[in-house]
Amino acid sequence: MSKMKLYGGYSRAAKKSGAAVAGEKKKKRKRTAVDRIISVLLVLVALEGLYCTAVFSDLGFIKKYREMWIQTAMSTMRHQWLATAFLPSCVIDEVMAKVERAQQAQVGVNTQWTEEDQKPEETEPTVATPEDEFYELFWELDRSSMERYIKENPDTLSGGWGKISINEAGLDDDGTSIQTTMGEQVLAIDAANKTLVVRVSGSGYRGALVIAKDPAQLSIYPAKNLGSVGENAGSIAERHNGIVAMTASGFIDDGGNGNGGGNGGGSSRPNKGTSVTTPSVEPNDETKSIQFEDVSGWSEEYIYYLANKNILTGKSEKSFAPRDNITRAELTAILARMSGAELSGYTMPDFDDLTADAWYVSAIAWASEQGVVKGENGIFRPDDKVTRQEIAVMVNRYAKNVADYTMPEKNEVTMFADDSEIAEYAKEAVYSMQKAGIINGKGDNRFAPTEYATREETAKMIAVFLQGME
Repeated sequence: MSKMKLYGGYSRAAKKSGAAVAGEKKKKRKRTAVDRIISVLLVLVALEGLYCTAVFSDLGFIKKYREMWIQTAMSTMRHQWLATAFLPSCVIDEVMAKVERAQQAQVGVNTQWTEEDQKPEETEPTVATPEDEFYELFWELDRSSMERYIKENPDTLSGGWGKISINEAGLDDDGTSIQTTMGEQVLAIDAANKTLVVRVSGSGYRGALVIAKDPAQLSIYPAKNLGSVGENAGSIAERHNGIVAMTASGFIDDGGNGNGGGNGGGSSRPNKGTSVTTPSVEPNDETKSIQFEDVSGWSEEYIYYLANKNILTGKSEKSFAPRDNITRAELTAILARMSGAELSGYTMPDFDDLTADAWYVSAIAWASEQGVVKGENGIFRPDDKVTRQEIAVMVNRYAKNVADYTMPEKNEVTMFADDSEIAEYAKEAVYSMQKAGIINGKGDNRFAPTEYATREETAKMIAVFLQGME
């Protein structure tokens, strides 16, 4: 019998078994790859389905936001790609055609308030009581519906007829039961600011009408981020200290009823446009010739009020730098200009850190002589920042030493939460100006006495102080 030789320590049967395992692994890898391809295809199909739904669906909420997206994007050249890059032209054209039809439908449309509805002429008006004065001012009101409202809401007269304040003009409000003589619904009455808001409608049109009895109170400002994300009416009113704001909407409603903006008093619709506000400081009678590119918001009225009186100047012709901290030299110059003093006669003051050719030398010399400013050890520090309590002290010295003016006591003394941080030398000035309504806290009833004041904060303090003296 011949001997069988074994090579490598395994048989042919073992070899077949290993090959089978390798084949199974190869088949498994092929199945895994196929599964992955199928998964990717399914995801692509799902995405395509979602895209088609978003672009072509007539479901109400999808259609609403699709049209809003298209209208917003196509309203400005730089944002049109947000629509054209993702949506076919046929869809965009359909929406924009709808917008155009709605706008065309409003051409020539008028409210029901016509020329015949104007206030009748009265030869000899007589005002015997505050009630008669109220109805004389708001002649548009239906007296009987107003009386019913007051009977149902007696607190309306808690401050008297001249202080009636009714506000149901927000988007979440239904309005009042008060009507005008034309049957229009009254949304808001502000007797103190002589303002009335009513809901008006006409053929193919509906909206709100703000009736301002004192047109001098009205101002027009561009919305923040105009041409971008817009700004709601409530924030516009707050930013400009206004009692009401109206914006021009960038959206057309489904019924084509108009493109008017929201009502004031807390409207939250994201509209874009202009606001109508009541300034807290009346502007100069002269045409506002000074224009700063970096001035807007709550401080605008104060800055331009002083700039038009040549009391405030900018950092350049077009820049005021409202959020820069004010310096001792800048504040001194403001007070000097406010006094109207002839500064040419004032020469180099007795401070070692000043140079004769500095732009502020004459102002500091005048202020030092008047006891408005003081140095320390022969040093003035003209470029040092001024704290809020230091401004109070300097303005208070100006009132006493230059203007011979006693601060009015309009408000009750309210102790600031950080009273202990106010320097003893400054407390009299701080609380004197607090009672006069010139300064207030910065939140949580804090005065923040050691914080450096900005140029716009200083403008407000000086403007309110000067207004009180006029």
